[in-house]
Amino acid sequence: MTAASAASASAAAATDSEWTAIVEGRGWRLAPRSRWVRFRAVAPSPIGLAVLGAGAGWLLYAAALSNATRSVTTGQALFWIGLAVPFALFAYLLLMGRLTLRERRVIVAIAGVLPTVCYRSKDLMQLAGFDELLHQRTLTDLVGGAGPFAANPMLPVSPYFPGLEGITGLVMRLTGMPALAAAFLVVVVCRLVLVLSIFEATMQITGSDFQGAVVVLMYACCPQFFSFNSQFAYQTLALTLGVGSLVLLRRAQLAAGLARRRLVVLAVIGLAATVLTHHVTSWLVLAFLLLWMLGARGDDRRVLLGGALGGLLVLAAWSATIYRLLVDYFRPVVAQAVEGMWSMVGGGSSQRELFSDTSGVQTSLPERALLVLYALVCTGTAVMAGLILLRDGRRARNAAWFILGVLALAYPATLAGRFVPAAADIGDRASTFLFLPLAVAASGVMDRYIMSRPVANRPSWVPPAAVVGILITMTLNR
Repeated sequence: MTAASAASASAAAATDSEWTAIVEGRGWRLAPRSRWVRFRAVAPSPIGLAVLGAGAGWLLYAAALSNATRSVTTGQALFWIGLAVPFALFAYLLLMGRLTLRERRVIVAIAGVLPTVCYRSKDLMQLAGFDELLHQRTLTDLVGGAGPFAANPMLPVSPYFPGLEGITGLVMRLTGMPALAAAFLVVVVCRLVLVLSIFEATMQITGSDFQGAVVVLMYACCPQFFSFNSQFAYQTLALTLGVGSLVLLRRAQLAAGLARRRLVVLAVIGLAATVLTHHVTSWLVLAFLLLWMLGARGDDRRVLLGGALGGLLVLAAWSATIYRLLVDYFRPVVAQAVEGMWSMVGGGSSQRELFSDTSGVQTSLPERALLVLYALVCTGTAVMAGLILLRDGRRARNAAWFILGVLALAYPATLAGRFVPAAADIGDRASTFLFLPLAVAASGVMDRYIMSRPVANRPSWVPPAAVVGILITMTLNR
């Protein structure tokens, strides 16, 4: 036997004896300290926690839909838990966590998109909302070859504001998606762009990503955030286009030279798209732009003036083209609202019965208590933030603060409109637009008078109270 074969045989025998010893429990021995594996507690990723919370909330929402047909009580309980628990987690991470800008931006996006995904998930096989069916008719005519302005007898103005249907049809043509899938994608992308635009706009104005996250969280408390603005309806897209255009104008204020001019042009294109997507949204966005221009100075005002002139020119041209159609559409709405208000002032019978819908169905006592609490929270927040901004704006001669305070104080009027049947719908629609300046005002006051104080002088209960307050407001508006 050679030396090599002898060494190989001895090595094999040693290996066999080691395995025999291990199997018999005699071969375990401690490895050298240099080879020990050190396990350390790893902090969980904030984004991972947000994704996990969103997934759990979506699953609970699906369970609520599944159980609602068998037990209404169980379905409602799962519904509330599925919405409240993820939002509490998002609020905790955004308000109490030490996050990077990327982490905060991603969590804001998840917090904004989850309600829309949940709402769209309840009807994956059809468009079920009343407004959605109206726009489905316009979409069907558009992609079916009837032309861009084919008559829609159910909503005559819809074909003349074809922005939503045009983008959805384009997605269908480019991807081969069916209409329902394309509508789902367009609505979800609109929500994603909207919340990121609000976050970026607030961050550019205040310089604080924390305050941008607070504004998004508070705007998520808007009564129409979950349902109406998650519909396949032209306001969903128009709101995104309008806010995005304002963000571009803010970026233009911070730029110079050719970059500024390009951003202003892009903002005017966005405002033009808003005009061609939804009538009321374009009017309110341009009205807000004019108010913003009044509060600006110097070059900032000139930037806003350029954007406002471009948007108003498109609005005037398009409104003049379809003037008669707009008058016929809005005349009965305004007439009914005025008549209802006049009747309420005079003590007539048009005053709406409290805690009942238009069909006369009464709201349960617990829901009444929650609605009253929600109205008190929102009204108290609006009055407090609005009065503080009015006082500070007058002292500092800051027109922007003063205007923001006025807009915040205007929000309770949308709640008062619920007392008049004809004005209730107007109040609901207006809440979408007035809740945004309310959120900006409230977050600004909180940052100025609470969060900017030294940690040693800041009450330790402030962050938990903020989370609880936002969570209550969020869950009560469903």
